[in-house]
Amino acid sequence: MNYLQKELYDLIQQDIKVFEFIQSSALDGLWYWDLESPENEWMSERFWEVMGYEPEKMPHKAAAWQDKIHPDDLKVAIENFNAHCEDPKHPYDQIVRYFHKDGGTVWVRCRGMAIRDENGKPLRMLGAHNEITNLKQRGELLEQTSKLANIGYWSLNLIRNQLFWSDETKRIHEVEESYTPDVKNGIQFYHGAEEQQRISDYVQAALKEGKSFDDTFSIKTSKGRIRKVRSIGIPDFVNGECRMLRGLFQDITDQKEAEENLKHQAIGYQTALEAADLGVWEWHHREAKLKLNYKALELCKIETHITPGEMLEVDWLNLIYSKDLGKIEALIPKLHSRKKSEINLALRINTGTVYRWTRWIGHLSMNSNGEVYYLGIIEDVHDQYEQQQLLQAFIRESPNPVVMLNREFKVLASSQAWLDLHLLGSHQEVEGQNFNYLFPRSSSQWLPYFKRTEEGETIKSNAELLLQEDGSSRWMKWELKPWYQEGHQMGGYILYQEDVSAHRAASERLKISERTFRGNFENAAIGMAILDSEGKWLQVNDKVLDITGYSRDELLNLSFQDITHPDDLNSDLALLQQLIDGSRDHYQMEKRYITKQGEVVYILLGASVIRDDNGGVLYFVSQIIDINARKLAEKKVQMLLEQEQQRSDRLNSFTHIVSHNLRSHSSSISRLIEFLKEEHPDLLKNEMFEYLIQASSNLSATIENLKEVVEIQGATTSQMKPCNLKELQDLAIMGLKLQIQSSGIKIQSEISDDLELVGFRAYLESLFYNMISNAIRFSSPDRKPEIKIYTKRKSKNFIDIYFEDNGVGIDLERNADRVFGMYNTFHYHPESRGLGLFLTRNQVEVMGGQITVESVVNQGTIFRVTLPYEES
Repeated sequence: MNYLQKELYDLIQQDIKVFEFIQSSALDGLWYWDLESPENEWMSERFWEVMGYEPEKMPHKAAAWQDKIHPDDLKVAIENFNAHCEDPKHPYDQIVRYFHKDGGTVWVRCRGMAIRDENGKPLRMLGAHNEITNLKQRGELLEQTSKLANIGYWSLNLIRNQLFWSDETKRIHEVEESYTPDVKNGIQFYHGAEEQQRISDYVQAALKEGKSFDDTFSIKTSKGRIRKVRSIGIPDFVNGECRMLRGLFQDITDQKEAEENLKHQAIGYQTALEAADLGVWEWHHREAKLKLNYKALELCKIETHITPGEMLEVDWLNLIYSKDLGKIEALIPKLHSRKKSEINLALRINTGTVYRWTRWIGHLSMNSNGEVYYLGIIEDVHDQYEQQQLLQAFIRESPNPVVMLNREFKVLASSQAWLDLHLLGSHQEVEGQNFNYLFPRSSSQWLPYFKRTEEGETIKSNAELLLQEDGSSRWMKWELKPWYQEGHQMGGYILYQEDVSAHRAASERLKISERTFRGNFENAAIGMAILDSEGKWLQVNDKVLDITGYSRDELLNLSFQDITHPDDLNSDLALLQQLIDGSRDHYQMEKRYITKQGEVVYILLGASVIRDDNGGVLYFVSQIIDINARKLAEKKVQMLLEQEQQRSDRLNSFTHIVSHNLRSHSSSISRLIEFLKEEHPDLLKNEMFEYLIQASSNLSATIENLKEVVEIQGATTSQMKPCNLKELQDLAIMGLKLQIQSSGIKIQSEISDDLELVGFRAYLESLFYNMISNAIRFSSPDRKPEIKIYTKRKSKNFIDIYFEDNGVGIDLERNADRVFGMYNTFHYHPESRGLGLFLTRNQVEVMGGQITVESVVNQGTIFRVTLPYEES
């Protein structure tokens, strides 16, 4: 236990004030500081947990927290600490910001008291931490919310006779942020003696009788503007005495002005409706009450004895057709939230025997009591709506892309083809939406057309480039015409659209193709020709003339049969007949022409057929490539291949002879060693003799491998055999035993005992031998050499073998393309010849694999060998 922690425990038992201090603090950390040895400070575990640190890793030092506190707050804390040490009455109590381990901010209230000796000298400092981050965040959120709602707050401290205004309260009064209010000048902001007396009476009643108040007042701001405000006051009594008066202050000027305007509009609107002798309705949506005037009741076939000017409440649930009630139910939430200020609905009403279509049009209104409701007129639109419904049904079922709009450009009906054309949603999602809302980018293009259609004009376009909502453009064929209601009144627009972009593009491509063909035909780098059904030349480009040696007029008087080599003619005619019969649509062949000069030239011919609408042959199109140089080169290559094969056969014979002779010498050395072992058994105790035996054995193995190499020269991968990788690795390590011992290299192998690959045994053993010897040869003098050998399954059919060393490395920025080249070395070493990696790469590729390298200078190298692999 830390000595300061133990000392604090003892102090708690000895001094009750210390215990009371701790008890009165809801702690998020406790600290105890040795002021005589200021570098020592004990911090409780809870403090570090709040800051996101592991307590056991944090030292009990004053410096441990000083870089985690905000610099500005550290300055304040130090000033308070010095003042508290000089004067015990000065409180050590401040709110500071700490930086959390994750980078966030933690707000902490930090309090402390100095532990002093009998002379009042501070010896220790005891402190407590309380996290108040959430409280600070809530306070900031409350401040922002108050500002958005135009609500400020205020308080009157009667003990200190201090009046406090929040920033929003000051903004409403239009005073500076530095303004200090008092009761007298606060009341003077109220506009007029009557308002000032009324607020004074409210305040006196709150102070003496404990009455809260909530009322609307007029104030005159410091800039002379008159504002409507709502002021709320709540008294706070302690032991029968009012100590504090708190309240809210809200600017409601805009709200009051809107209510007055709405009230005036409602009076004017209702007076005009009554004077026009129209069916009038009132919809009190919050109480679900519907009132109708005498004209509206007459329209709805409801008998009544009310007089003009009066209104009767009716049961709207029975009045409206049940299938149309959903329209009202969907509208009510918007009415409650005042997100919708007008109503325009087509509803069927129950007149007793039949249902009739009516239109309800209304606006938001307010009566003299301040009650908000909706006021409007009702129209009988049954006949025109029945016709309109039939037209809408026809449009919805139309197989063509067509849409019906009203005069306000709202979608009344649309076909599925039109929705699909514009990638829109369902009928329910689109109908009722404004055309301009659905097509904000292209709506301006349609406005002139809509205006012309209003005058009765039908407008058409066979192809017009229209802007789309994704920024692209499409060619559209379209027709726009008006539709009419009963009495020849225009009801809106019908728009037919068809995407003709593909047709337009095809037409453009055909034009481009024709121009391109003509240009390509005349300027092609190969011969191009058109022949009639009999094989006579109709049109040729300059390249054909160059190949054949004829002039254009001379060649056009001939057929292709006239210049084709006799030995190739029958094959050409047979393929041509297949074109005519339709069994093929093109063919390609190598053939010979006889030029005007009598020389034979090889060409590659490609021929296709063009037919008429009835399938008959119009003409043939031929492509002619001069391959005479290529044919001559092929003959030369064939001759060189035959020469190379002869050299290869001689080299293989030489290799067999060398292998045979070396095997004879190796056998002699082996017999000599056996003779020495029998005659001089003491030599077996000599380490160098053991190396000689091992070297002889390795030589025999190498000769056998050489024999195998000779046997696999020219062999295919089908001749590879299963090889145990661990066994071949161990053979390579045994062959390098002397180098391994002298270098002290550490070999860490993770190759499993049963891992087998199909390959050439000699190549795989050579792979391990070269990789390990390279790690020894190019080890770093600064550290003990190491090589790690392991495998990873790359995919279903391949496995990677890794050779990872800590040697001197290779500078790949300079030598990346030379690593596996012949005779390339990257570090001086007397035994380096630059052949090992070259041979290794070739051996790996022969087995169907590849080798790659990663290296960092003076850190090490990783060779990765990827080989085919299948689990048996």
